[in-house]
Amino acid sequence: MRNTIIVLILIAVAFIAYKIYPRVKGRYIRYIEESKVMNREAPTRELETVSGKKWNLKDYRGKKVVIIFWAKSCHYCLEKIPFIQKFYDQYKNSENLEIVSYPRFLSKNIDELKEFMIEKNITYPVLVEPNFVDENQSYIDEFKVFGVPSIWVIDEDGNIIAANLRNIDEILDFI
Repeated sequence: MRNTIIVLILIAVAFIAYKIYPRVKGRYIRYIEESKVMNREAPTRELETVSGKKWNLKDYRGKKVVIIFWAKSCHYCLEKIPFIQKFYDQYKNSENLEIVSYPRFLSKNIDELKEFMIEKNITYPVLVEPNFVDENQSYIDEFKVFGVPSIWVIDEDGNIIAANLRNIDEILDFI
């Protein structure tokens, strides 16, 4: 009887470990990935807003910059758009904060993105590669984004101080 109880306890412990391991492993991997990018200088590159204005992170030294990486194909990203818009509307006139977004997996048609922005009432700056090309050398890859949506905060000196945040509320601790 005693041996049966010990075997059942061992089976229960093994089962629990089996169920928990992937979640713990995922958090650990995310932590390792974040530690590789934290407190280093953020990548700078000449980009454009959808309206055609030149944009480069180095031009915003002296301000904190929030960059929201997203994908049009990501359902969770699309759910976040109203919250991002509300956050942008609240801080768009701030002298010490710049908020932009960078979409991944776009078609090569800039007009399609503009239509999407109108449809979703997006007024915050959306960045694209110059001439809307060169997706393989994407800015999102230079940041080593773990998944989308992903919110990053860059400090006044151009260093990454928050990486792979998932919710707008998390930004408030860094701005």
